Amino acid sequence: MFDLKDRKILVTGASGAIGASIAQACHKQGAHVTISGRREDALQELASTMGKDRAYCFMRFV
Repeated sequence: MFDLKDRKILVTGASGAIGASIAQACHKQGAHVTISGRREDALQELASTMGKDRAYCFMRFV
């Protein structure tokens, strides 16, 4: 993969399997990852597994 160190990335649909995998892969490459999705519990769990130093949750309530 290419270097994503200190890049800022938004992953929508991160509460699902594909979005979560994309978010984790970008985070492992050094990116600051903002995750968004419909299930808050899944987003919080994902952020905690990535470490909250470069992982941020964004919830939009309609």
